[in-house]
Amino acid sequence: MTFLISTSEFYLSPDPLTTRDPSTQPALNLISHNILTKLKNIGPARIRDLRRPHDTNLQILSHIPVDVSPSTCRRLNDTLASQIHFHPDRFAALALLSTWDPKEAAAELVRCVARKKCVGGMLVFGAEGMQGMQGNGKVWDREMDAVWSVAERFNVPVALRVMFPTRGQVNTQYESFFPPNSPVLHSLVTNLHSAHTASPFQVLALYTAGIFDRFPKLKILLSSNGHSIPTLLPKISALLQANPSIPPG
Repeated sequence: MTFLISTSEFYLSPDPLTTRDPSTQPALNLISHNILTKLKNIGPARIRDLRRPHDTNLQILSHIPVDVSPSTCRRLNDTLASQIHFHPDRFAALALLSTWDPKEAAAELVRCVARKKCVGGMLVFGAEGMQGMQGNGKVWDREMDAVWSVAERFNVPVALRVMFPTRGQVNTQYESFFPPNSPVLHSLVTNLHSAHTASPFQVLALYTAGIFDRFPKLKILLSSNGHSIPTLLPKISALLQANPSIPPG
């Protein structure tokens, strides 16, 4: 019997979300009421949906990727953990880690894995790197070693997720591609934004910065078909091998 695990599943807190920068507020108004209701539900209705269309056995849930403070992450993680507690055979959780402070993110990963039984963590990034880090920090910054160290020590993966689109992103990146008042724009954006935005550069940045040399057992979880890495791997390998400054991997 095949045991199917779905790793790119989202949950949305029923409580209002507040970000430190209004421009990073997620455009949740783009999501239909029906989908919003499903995202907020972790119970019998979601379990019924697990059986369609592939009869999934286990969902690995994480909060919709948003740029929020460490305290908000703790609140969201506590809420998610309390919900999946009632269905441990059907759901597991990735802890939302704030990129405002890597040390806080590392501490939250410890707390959630050790006390909340989370199976890993999730870092949110946008087009300019890790959203929210001081000075527009990047995923390969040395400060992030605190997170990688904890993940390696507990043998849990860290998922790299694209931030949920903002209203500004929808206006500047997508609306020009569609006719005015297109009835499918919002549905396409909310469902395909991450696949459109995710790229191999985040993982390649980790690799070329030597992160996997310092943390050889680190596990990175990718969505959107592995950020295109599987299909691009031969080309990526050839390019890296042609550059003598890149250490062999």
